[in-house]
Amino acid sequence: MSFDVFLQAFESGGVVDGDGTASLEVLGSFIAELDGSSARLVTGDGEADVFGIDRPSSGFMLNHASGDEVWQLVLESAVAAGFFVIPVGCPVAAVPGTDLAQLPPELGSAVVVDSGADLQRLIRSC
Repeated sequence: MSFDVFLQAFESGGVVDGDGTASLEVLGSFIAELDGSSARLVTGDGEADVFGIDRPSSGFMLNHASGDEVWQLVLESAVAAGFFVIPVGCPVAAVPGTDLAQLPPELGSAVVVDSGADLQRLIRSC
């Protein structure tokens, strides 16, 4: 999938930092290439480009995701950091540990996802 997916934390409707250190711990062993603020993640069955890796607490953007495993990795990274997953053109995905009441109203409705497969189905349905 080539469209953009954002990971971002919110509190009281405003953007806040998430736990970037925890998020990078999840992603770390999957980073195949690192170039300043961007990286290429490689899983057993695919890959994704990630941007904003130099400031992980402020969130990430990823695109060019392929395979199934990358979506579980994205979910685990979001859970670790307390990020919501925001696929452009789709509802916001609330991962375990996030609070829907913290989202800004302008983001619209959210869908609760519990696995990478749930996240992948949400994105493919848009």
